[in-house]
Order: sequence, then structure tokens, then C-alpha cells
Amino acid sequence: MNISVNDFWRAVWRNSFIFAVVMLFCPGAHAQQEIEGKPGVTKSQAVMNFSELARQQSLNKNLAKPNKKIPRHKLSPNKRVVSPATNSVDTNAVGTAEATSTGTKPGQPLAPVTPSPSPTTNFLGLVDNNTVFPPDTDGAVGPNHVATVLNSEFRIQDRNGGTVRTVTLNNFWSPLGTSPDAFDPHIFYDPYNSRWITSAGANGDTASSSLLVGVSQNSDPTGNWFLYEIQGDTTHASWADYPNLGFNKNWIVLTANMFDLITEGYVAANIYVFNKTNLYAHGAQSHKLFTDSSGLGFSIIPAVTFDASLATEYMIEDYNNTLGELRISTITGNIGSEKLTLGTSLPTTTNRWGFSVGTNFLPQLGAMRIDAGDSRILSCAFRNGSLWLAQNAFLPIAAPTRSAAQWWQVSTNGTVQQFGRIQDTGNTNYYAYPTLAVNSHNDLLIGYSRFATSQHPSAGYSVRYSTDTANTVRGDVIYKTGLATYVVYDSSDPSRINRWGDYSATCVDPLNDITMWTLQEYAASPANAWGTWWARVDVAPAPTLIYAHNRTNLVLTWTGTFTLQSATSVIGPYTNIPTATSPFTNTFASPPMRYFRLRY
Repeated sequence: MNISVNDFWRAVWRNSFIFAVVMLFCPGAHAQQEIEGKPGVTKSQAVMNFSELARQQSLNKNLAKPNKKIPRHKLSPNKRVVSPATNSVDTNAVGTAEATSTGTKPGQPLAPVTPSPSPTTNFLGLVDNNTVFPPDTDGAVGPNHVATVLNSEFRIQDRNGGTVRTVTLNNFWSPLGTSPDAFDPHIFYDPYNSRWITSAGANGDTASSSLLVGVSQNSDPTGNWFLYEIQGDTTHASWADYPNLGFNKNWIVLTANMFDLITEGYVAANIYVFNKTNLYAHGAQSHKLFTDSSGLGFSIIPAVTFDASLATEYMIEDYNNTLGELRISTITGNIGSEKLTLGTSLPTTTNRWGFSVGTNFLPQLGAMRIDAGDSRILSCAFRNGSLWLAQNAFLPIAAPTRSAAQWWQVSTNGTVQQFGRIQDTGNTNYYAYPTLAVNSHNDLLIGYSRFATSQHPSAGYSVRYSTDTANTVRGDVIYKTGLATYVVYDSSDPSRINRWGDYSATCVDPLNDITMWTLQEYAASPANAWGTWWARVDVAPAPTLIYAHNRTNLVLTWTGTFTLQSATSVIGPYTNIPTATSPFTNTFASPPMRYFRLRY
């Protein structure tokens, strides 16, 4: 960025006061508002074969570039930065439970915590190749593949971690013909249409700023992809930062924060709405562009919608942390005549949090602290009738001494159904950059990085079963321990921001809609290198098959939702008995012997 870090934070403080005055004298600023859209501009589109691109890349040995800093995400003037507490971290403090929902009293001693289940599989995603920092970790899981997408590279692996194909992120988008300089990638697997969806920003802080979106031709990410490049600002006066991705049955939605190219000031929040069916068919691209120029909307994140029939696309944002307030907005209407409604509801809690501390805050063993980012929403899923989301939270709000992984379950009308924090109120362990997934049983997995003065930055997660006490999660699991100190900053930055994040990824396994996966960043080895590591978490207990028999019948009973299979050999092959429900009676017949098993 051209603006100095110190000048930027002074501008944030100045504009924060202006925003406070506006909110005081304009009580209607929170009112629901409908925004008219306009046609967006598509710059180019292309078809790319991932395997062929990877083959071509393997022949080019000169793709690596010097270590490049991805610019730190910029802030809107209405986001207030607070100074952290000046007292040192007390590593001997005893944790206490803080309020996790309205009406809960803080200060109670921590009870013994039920542990989260250990991972059933874990493996390396991608490691620092000395081309970019931070990695901007993201990834997704399909029926046969695992995809890791970072600022550096796009890797496809099998579900056991074996590498299948790898290309650089810029090379992935190169068939568009404009040589986009890509950043902030995201990826999801659409289980209802068996497609992969990915996005990125490109050419940041330039008049050629654009957004990139791609969809796979089928469930195989090593095959063909349909790629599109979208003009960020049709007037070329601003550039698109911090793109976010979501989808539902009708649309793929991208959002971005727009900043003026000359003044560097915040301009608007843009929402780009694509006809999903059209993108999947690689049709001539057209999309609708909506702009919230009120200055109030910021870092809006569209939901990943796990409902094949829901026609509404929900979006959410950290709206006013000083009031404990979020804002829900919606995209509705017929395809091609969409309507954006801002502020359909404002979920609110009395448990307020700090938005940002503006400096290195997260502790680590034997080295300078690490950038904690801010509390913009990092993950949003619509599941089983609710919106679930995760974000950083800096606590207490006035002078933060710790960071927490904060999560919500809210109804679409704004009612807070659950609110919780993964935190250590003794200020020993800090949790940051959380993302979440919710399975078909309403079980919850939250992945994050964990930091402390006694450990190198590590990858972890916590699980919540749907039957657990409301507003709580189980104990944290560190599934990849940090290996070395991490100090990576831009030498031209006087603030020496030690970058981490800016994202992570957590998702549901499409094979059974129960198992969940998470991809988190950790400090790799040698020192000053990042790494990303996958964990698969089987949250459902193993099924118990109970049998009873007499001379003529075998009766099988079980609990839970499973498929009964049978075979004539213990090693199979097994075939489904699609009509079997518990209890199931099998009448003995002549040989061969029958074997039975349960599967998700």
C-alpha cells in the first residue's frame, strides 16, 4: 500500500469519531434497505484442464518468485481499533468461565472439560515455498479428493493426503489471458451438484482490480474448470479487497470491500450475484452487481447453504461489535431479477468484543508476537434452518488481554440461538482465525490456530455434539504442534506486522454428511515458515449392531441412521439392503452363510 501504517491507523481513529456522530444523529441508519442491482462486467472467460496445466508447469522450472507480501486487509472507518492491555501475560493464571450467552454470569471456575475426539486422519496440505506470506489458508473436501488453495499454490490430494496435482495460484488463473496476480483464494464443494467452486481477488490496489471465479466441470477437480474474470469496479476508480464466496441452489455469490485508488479510503461493499446453473454450463457470463455505498456495510460474507431447496441466500457481517451486533442481509427473487435487502435483522448479544487491536497480539514461544487480524466474520454456513458463523474476538473489549474463537448459531429472523467462545480467560492460550462446519446431525466442528508463550503456533479444533449443553464446546485438540518460531514481516513496514492467516477452512465430508474436516495453519520448520495441515474428525460414534437368533431367524437391531449391508464372505463385496430398518429380521436359508455390517 502507498499509505503508511501509522497514517492509516490515525485515519481509522478520526473516521471512527465521524461514524459515531453519524450513528448518534441518524437512528435510521440500521433500517432495512433494498438495493437495486445493475449488470456487472465480465472481462474474460476460459476453459482449463487442471492435469494438463500441472503437466505444463512441471516443465517450467522458473515459476517461483521472491517472497511476496500479500497486503494486510484494510479497514472501514466505522471499525474502531482498541489498544491491548499493557500488562504482561500471566502464564500461571487459572482459567475461569466467561459468559457465553445472555444471562450467564462470568467468574465461575472451569469445570472438567469433556475432550473432543481425536482426528482419524491428518496430513500435510501445503508448506511454505518462500513465494508469499501469509498463506491465506483455504481448502475443501470432495468425494475422492482434497483441495488446498493458498496464495501460493493450488494442490489436489487424495483423501489420505497423497499429492495428485499441484499448480501455482497464478498459473491456475492464467488461461484467462490477463495474467492476474491472484490473492485471497476460497474454495467449496457443492454436494448437491457435485461441483467445486473457487474464487480469488486479483491485481489489488490497481485500476485493473478484478474478481475471479471458477467451477469444475464435474466432481473431479483434476479435469476441466470453467474460469471467469469479473471487473471489480466498472468505473475503475476503486479496487476490490477481501473477497468472500458463498452459494445456494440458485446463485454463486462473491462479495468485496471497495477502496478508492487515490485516497485509499473505504468506498462501498460490493455483492456480485451469478446464475449458478449458467456457470456450471459454462454459458456466456452475465451477473448482477449490488453496491452498499452507505459506509455501514463491511466485509459481508455470503453463506454456504446446505439446503437444496432454499431460494434465499443469506449474508452476514460483524456490524457493531461495541453493541454486540451482527447484520443479516438477503438475496431473493427470481434468477436474473434478484433483489438485495440489507439489514433484514440484527442478531445481538450483551457479550461485546473488540474488533481489532491493530498490532501484533498473539503470543508464541521465544519470539515477537503475531498479527491477530480483526473480528470480521470468517465462516458462515446455513444448516438445518440456522446460520452458523465464526470470528475472532478480542477480550475484554476496553483493553484486550486475549483473543477467542467466537461462534454463533442464529435464526434467520435474528434470534441468537447459541453463542459461545473458545477461550482461556487466564490469558495463557489465545485462539484465532476460526472457521466452522455443521453436519446433518447439527454437530459442530470449529478449527483454529492456537498461540501461547509456551508453544509454537499450532493447529487445533474443538467439537460440539448436538446433544451437548447449549453454548458450549468440548476441549480443544492440538492436532499439529508448531515446530519453530515464526517471524515474517515486510521490512519496509515500520510496524513490523508479523502476518498470519488470514483465513482457515472447515467443511463437512460429502460422502456421509457427518464426518468433518479442518485445514489450519501452524509454524513449520525451519523457523519463519508457515505450514498448513488437514485433520479429519469422525464425530459420530461407531455403530453397535446387536443380534439375536433362534433356529429360523436372525434379528438385527441398531441405533442411529445407517445403511445395512450384507455379503456372503466376511471380506465382501457387501451390498446395501435399501429397505432395511431396525429391527431387521433375516430368515435363515440354505448356505452360503450371510455376513452383515452397518455403514453411514
